[in-house]
Amino acid sequence: MNTTHRLRILAIVSLAVIGTLAGCRDTMPHSFTWPTSGDTIPTHPKPPEGGYYTDWDPYAATLEVTPVKDVNLVRTQHVLIATVRDKQGQPLPNRRVEWVIADGGVGDIIQVD
Repeated sequence: MNTTHRLRILAIVSLAVIGTLAGCRDTMPHSFTWPTSGDTIPTHPKPPEGGYYTDWDPYAATLEVTPVKDVNLVRTQHVLIATVRDKQGQPLPNRRVEWVIADGGVGDIIQVD
């Protein structure tokens, strides 16, 4: 084989390897997907004016979180159950409740040893 033929084969193999590895990246810009802002989650209709109430549920009247009070050991998990209810007090199915914990706001410390 002459040098030109070897260089041509090397170039083709190199492009194939680079093209294959480009599709294996986890971050954008990803060569084989269109950049999106994340998963599309179907929810209730949003108000046309936007603003603070863009993610407001028009049927939700109250939010019940149980248990109201509890004591846990350090480094343990705790399960809270949130129920969204309508005006008649009936639970609304398939409602998403998002929990946000601010820095230093994970709970009240009653006693420190």
